[in-house]
Amino acid sequence: MAASRKRVRRPDHRAGQRHDAFLPAGAEVFLELGFADATLDEVIRRSGGSRATLYGRFGSKEGLFAAIIAAKCSQIVAALDAMPIPGPVEQVLKSFATIYMRQLMSPEGIALYRVVIGETAPFPGLGAPVFPAGPQAGATRLAAYLRLQIAAKVLDLPDPDT
Repeated sequence: MAASRKRVRRPDHRAGQRHDAFLPAGAEVFLELGFADATLDEVIRRSGGSRATLYGRFGSKEGLFAAIIAAKCSQIVAALDAMPIPGPVEQVLKSFATIYMRQLMSPEGIALYRVVIGETAPFPGLGAPVFPAGPQAGATRLAAYLRLQIAAKVLDLPDPDT
């Protein structure tokens, strides 16, 4: 009796590339057409992906939009995480504010924010992922820095979260 061979599936790198292509293609479509007029067919056409892959990963147009917002917010937070911490408090806080605002006020950041604001009335849940992924994540990092300064007796603040 011949030993049975198990077939091992290798990761499909093209599927990963198609998945990665959905985010920029989706951002382009949402920025050009707005959320209401954007179609997943257009996102699929621009990304070269498939409907099955898009739905499997994001579930819906709302899910894709939320992933795009989360990716933009992750860029903002990653820039803050890469910020050098040592230095005078005033310098660190100015650097934090400059980096945060530069990311937030980028042309793509402003355009996505406008889409969220413009589409919130007809799609109330659209803006829900924005606050926790962006402003709240930035505030959490700032509060953590302030706590370090309080512990080091450099600052005296009653509530770094505020």
